[in-house]
Amino acid sequence: MNKKNLLKIFVTVGLLSYLVYKINIFQIVEVFQSVNYYKFWVLIFVVPLMQFVRVLRWDLLLKKVGIICKKKKLFYLVLYGNILGMVTPGRVGELFKISKLRSGKSKTLPTVFWEKIIDFANLAFLGLIVIPFVLPGTISYLLMFVFLVILLVFILLITNSKAIGLVTRVFNISLENKEEYLATMKRIMADKRLLLYTFLYATFYHSLNFYLYYVVLTAIDVSLPAVLALSLPLMAIFGNFPITISGFGLREGVAVLIFHNFGILPEIAFTFSILVYVLLYFYIIIIFGLFYLYKKIKRWRRSMKIYR
Repeated sequence: MNKKNLLKIFVTVGLLSYLVYKINIFQIVEVFQSVNYYKFWVLIFVVPLMQFVRVLRWDLLLKKVGIICKKKKLFYLVLYGNILGMVTPGRVGELFKISKLRSGKSKTLPTVFWEKIIDFANLAFLGLIVIPFVLPGTISYLLMFVFLVILLVFILLITNSKAIGLVTRVFNISLENKEEYLATMKRIMADKRLLLYTFLYATFYHSLNFYLYYVVLTAIDVSLPAVLALSLPLMAIFGNFPITISGFGLREGVAVLIFHNFGILPEIAFTFSILVYVLLYFYIIIIFGLFYLYKKIKRWRRSMKIYR
């Protein structure tokens, strides 16, 4: 394990420990015990739909660069990328879903980079809309400005021929053809209609995520203000900063700050943030497991036919 990963684990544990220290751990247990878990059954349909929206968006980007792939395989790869993203800082593990595609990384890497850019841009757009409702104040807009600057710098880095070596080293990805990579990046960037469609898909995806937040909120306590479900963009944005493992500590800190603005106990905010994360990935892991089992059974049946 390298020093960077050790540092991120240390920061994650440190932030979570600080939050747990500042709040009542026994009260957190009580909140978890009082949750109406029966309300989560509806997410059986919502989470797979969210992932399928991501499949449709990625499929658009892949077709733009001349890669045709079955939706079933893309669905599997999106789930695979989600699971890798679950345990990596800034969810960068999602980028490695391209390793399962036969096409070269010079063509596939730009599609996942643009996925991330569109996701962040959409979250920033939604964040600017919801800030007045969930966390009004100068500091919120200042943080959002910092995020937009970071996003702009990221776009400049991944589209610049001199900086691409640094970017690929950071993500530990080797490119076979730097010129093809840059040409693919610019081809996608030049297609404004494609970017608009992917942005709309991202909006639909986050709309479903808003609903997931609302379900978790009402499962904890139906009397909680429904407007708190709008905390999604801010929690997601700061949870994607690559300084902790999968945003742990950062996401919970933002939730505590937002809920405090409504006079709600930090224990409820902490529970809310953890439940949102755990539920989303619980269903993703279940779906991925079923997919993996299906593939194994299919291969076993093929092998049985050969022996016959």
